[in-house]
Amino acid sequence: MDTRTRLTRGFCVFKKDERLRLMGKGFLKMNTIIFWVATFILLFAFQSQAMDKNISITQIKMEDMMTSPDHVQIEKILNAYFKALRDSSISEAANLYTEDGVFMPNGAPTSVGLAALKVAYGHVFKALEFMEMGFTIDEMTLAGDWAIVRTSSLGTLKVLANNQIIEGAKHREFFVMQKTKGGWKIARYMFNTAEAVKH
Repeated sequence: MDTRTRLTRGFCVFKKDERLRLMGKGFLKMNTIIFWVATFILLFAFQSQAMDKNISITQIKMEDMMTSPDHVQIEKILNAYFKALRDSSISEAANLYTEDGVFMPNGAPTSVGLAALKVAYGHVFKALEFMEMGFTIDEMTLAGDWAIVRTSSLGTLKVLANNQIIEGAKHREFFVMQKTKGGWKIARYMFNTAEAVKH
């Protein structure tokens, strides 16, 4: 099935008051700036690593993704991540990260390390029931044992506090993946809201 049309479940939104607070244009602008600054810093770091170790940096084209072994492995991890959200599995979600993995959710504190990740996902699963979500891999850049993956998603969320259904929720996700002895894992992950949510 084409990556662009694959349906899966899951996304991370925290408390209702935090979500509503994020709808302000000023916050979204600042979030966008932070997102791109982080991207440029990571790309610069990868380029420096490549120069020092003669590592090839490769941006995989969408049409070539399905034939790339690294893409297949990374995509498998992403699907496992969204499945963990669908199943509300704290351990499955956290175990997809590296030991020093970092989770940077929109409008909530940063969590570093497996113990903190488990606490963070515990809060996520108490706040939301995950509905059907479609996600697209928009970009993948490889640099040795590291990869940057940019995705986008569209779907429906349910806020458990009041059973509110949120339709047409658009988000942008940013993954930094690391190849470990156990295979590819999530080293850093952040997301933000693409536009104001319509009720």
